[in-house]
Amino acid sequence: MAGRTFDLNEQGYRLRKTGIRPERHLVLIVCAGTTEEVYFNSYRVPYLTHEIHVHKSKSPDPENVVKCALAWIKTLGVDVKDGDFAWCVFDVDQYTQENIRKARSLATQYGINTSQSNPCFEVWYLLHFNYIDVIMTPGEAETRLKGFIKGYVKTRNYSDKVKERLQTALTNAKKLGEENGQNNPSTQVYDLIYKLLEIHRNSGFIR
Repeated sequence: MAGRTFDLNEQGYRLRKTGIRPERHLVLIVCAGTTEEVYFNSYRVPYLTHEIHVHKSKSPDPENVVKCALAWIKTLGVDVKDGDFAWCVFDVDQYTQENIRKARSLATQYGINTSQSNPCFEVWYLLHFNYIDVIMTPGEAETRLKGFIKGYVKTRNYSDKVKERLQTALTNAKKLGEENGQNNPSTQVYDLIYKLLEIHRNSGFIR
């Protein structure tokens, strides 16, 4: 295989040169907010089988998150038909079902995976601590989370505080999805986490 085929951009990511395959496949994660962006950046470590790129959409509504992903797919040269992955992470929050439907339809058209949280990403954090199936607003979810993570703010990275509870979160999130579907509360983040864990395991980071 030829040498590395990337140029660095201003964020320190390596950009794939068009028409040339790199040594590693790419995982693109585009998030609706800073909370998700900070969290998923904790999965970016050297020497993985895939190079993980995490970006935040300028607009948090689901349809624009997918459009942002499409722009990054073009910029990075992500090829979902040749071993790369693209993932959009967004909240249901106050957005309309029509907006969410359009987002999913557009994502499916281009082979992009989606993980939504209803009402918000904090549901994923909460499931690290216990199983919860009570309808919540985003504000109520954040208040509940502060009972487990003192001083919680959206812009901080809490992956170290919850990593030992990850298996609990995966189990709870899967169970919640089976029992509650995509209704409030729910989160599909666990689908993406399983993929990231698989990449870490194949890279020798998880025994």
